[in-house]
Amino acid sequence: MKKITLTLLVACILLNSISAQEKNLKLVQILTFDSTINLNSPSGTSVSLSVPVNKYWKIENLTLSPPQGCMAIFAINNTPIWFNPTIIYNPVTYYTYQGPPIWTKPGNTLNIWTNQQVSTGNYSYRLVIFEFILE
Repeated sequence: MKKITLTLLVACILLNSISAQEKNLKLVQILTFDSTINLNSPSGTSVSLSVPVNKYWKIENLTLSPPQGCMAIFAINNTPIWFNPTIIYNPVTYYTYQGPPIWTKPGNTLNIWTNQQVSTGNYSYRLVIFEFILE
């Protein structure tokens, strides 16, 4: 009987210490990036966003509008995220990410760029990010 009581006591203490270490994500803010990339200069053909220290990003919406003949590329830490976009013509072509949320961790870099250099034009993008902290 003492062994069972001792075992239950130890189990309760361990379970309590494990649950005390559990952390939850807390929504801090919603970030929106609605901008254009100028394709007239080589330095303007991409955009990079870094996830801040101690923050976690959940990307819910990504809409890209590359010029005709270009393909939009979205990547995390320079690793492309390939997706089958929903294509909307109104009157410009928009590629909208339709899939599960993309989670990123502190220090990750998000990149948006085209697969080729275009001499003129702009490339619009819209990104909605939910920013969390761990508490």
